[in-house]
Amino acid sequence: MTSTPPDPSALRLETPRLYLRPLAPGDIDSIHRLADDPEVAAGLSDLPNPYPREAAAGLVHGMSQAMAAGAAYAFGIELKVPVPPDSVTGIVFLIPEPEHRRAELIYWLGRRYWGNGYATEAAKAALGFGFETLGLNRIHASYFTRNPASARVMEKAGMRFEGVLREHHVKNGQALDLGSFGIVASDPRGY
Repeated sequence: MTSTPPDPSALRLETPRLYLRPLAPGDIDSIHRLADDPEVAAGLSDLPNPYPREAAAGLVHGMSQAMAAGAAYAFGIELKVPVPPDSVTGIVFLIPEPEHRRAELIYWLGRRYWGNGYATEAAKAALGFGFETLGLNRIHASYFTRNPASARVMEKAGMRFEGVLREHHVKNGQALDLGSFGIVASDPRGY
């Protein structure tokens, strides 16, 4: 893994339809509006519902500090052709563990953006950043098995299914199965 974290102000990833860029204070309202949806929260282990605006503000501030330190990367997913009033459609995160040259990939989109391939496009860009810029060896991601659409995103991004951890995570009092995908630097990649 690279020893010096990339300059967060210079981080801007581009795909055919998206820009992935550091979160900014102007994104707080969009993040709050999109994340404050029970269907979005249902797919994420740590996203509460309701999602308070203060949590969105804390996320933007905290991730700015984490990116500056190279401790975590959070990219706002911005459409090249924006859809008002949203400045971002969701977020893709890479949470590195430098001592193991690996990272966890996490992503979410606002419900109005589901089904368009944006999550796959953003995930591929984040994987490329992880391997090419950060020098990672492995990136892994997980999903609730009741959410097969998330598994399809991981598969389309080039990750391999690695198994299911039965009743691994408790959300809202319910023990849920967690599926796992991973990709290593030597795997063929399609981004």
